[in-house]
Amino acid sequence: MKYFLIGIKGSGMASVAKILLDKGHRVIGSDTDSYVFTEDDLIKRGIKIYNFGEYDFKDIDFVIVGHSFVNNIDHKNALDNNLKVLEYNEFVASLVKEKYSIAVCGSHGKTSTVGLLTHLLKKYNPSYLRGDGEGKWTNSKYFIFEACEYKDHFLKYNPNVTLLLNIDYDHVDYFKTETDYYNSFQKFIDNTLDKVYCNDILKSKIYHKNIYFFNFMNNYLLPVFTNELKCNYSGAIKLCEDIGINKIDIQNGIDTFVGVKRRNRETIINDDVIIDDYAHHPTQINLMINEVKRKYVGKKIIVIFQPDRYSRIKVFKDEFKKVLGHADKVYLMPFLKSIKNDTNEYFDISILGYDVINDISDITIKHNCVYLFLSSKDLSKIESNLKDKLYNLN
Repeated sequence: MKYFLIGIKGSGMASVAKILLDKGHRVIGSDTDSYVFTEDDLIKRGIKIYNFGEYDFKDIDFVIVGHSFVNNIDHKNALDNNLKVLEYNEFVASLVKEKYSIAVCGSHGKTSTVGLLTHLLKKYNPSYLRGDGEGKWTNSKYFIFEACEYKDHFLKYNPNVTLLLNIDYDHVDYFKTETDYYNSFQKFIDNTLDKVYCNDILKSKIYHKNIYFFNFMNNYLLPVFTNELKCNYSGAIKLCEDIGINKIDIQNGIDTFVGVKRRNRETIINDDVIIDDYAHHPTQINLMINEVKRKYVGKKIIVIFQPDRYSRIKVFKDEFKKVLGHADKVYLMPFLKSIKNDTNEYFDISILGYDVINDISDITIKHNCVYLFLSSKDLSKIESNLKDKLYNLN
């Protein structure tokens, strides 16, 4: 079959594209003409990417549309051609039904934990779908996937097993109260068929007929410092123990896990460190700054942060100000012009009270520092410019 993916550069959609190729299908897609890091692998695998509105859909069998592009020009053209169209989560739901599925959910840490689980279970060669543009389909009975709560998208899924990492009020443009947010997770837990692994801090808030609450797995050596990250590792470890992975293999897996794309990725240039991370919520930002402080004692921490939603900045303004204040220097990048203001107020990123920049030339370069890029948006261009500047200065 020939699939057309609308919004193919999106991290989840890029993962689906790779899964479809592994399943033997032909894949093309469309997106904006702006560069996104996920497109490199897609092009290498022979996937043609069109700009929105360029394709006529005459030879397409099946269309998958990313959530952000519902009702755009390509979606409308696909419907006009009477094609079978599914949204991203509807298609993922069909994958979930094909295998013994393990869902990783929670406000933070999903992508890295899917990566860790896949690595720890490598002897089973599991299929997986991650939120960093990586996906794979194999003959394994296991399918490990990231289940995102935004707009209740994950309620389409009925996984066999769920690993719930944490719940930290977010997506305030859709979930109007913290209770609404918690209730969504409970509904997803209710959809889980066999067993739930859940962070111990949620013991009084989440219920399932077959639930295991986990905390720190102190009999393993973990390469992380903060309690939040230790808990994410611990949940994955407990799940793997129950599947039958022995302690030695689990520890070897932990020791050889290299992480995932755009999550705590480090580049060292002499005495400077550049870290790229997906953190875009106050809790994640605080976690990253604390993790860096403990790992790189004595180095100044310089944060470059770009927001992704107006509503998140509006609701958590004070929290953002506080956690960013734990860095030695903060630079803010403006909202992308493509991002719509989802509030009823006009404001820009300067509301947080730190220096606003547009390019690396606006940053005062210092040495013996950790440059911490934090955003769900792709900051690879400005990060690359900083690397070039540091190399030239050295």
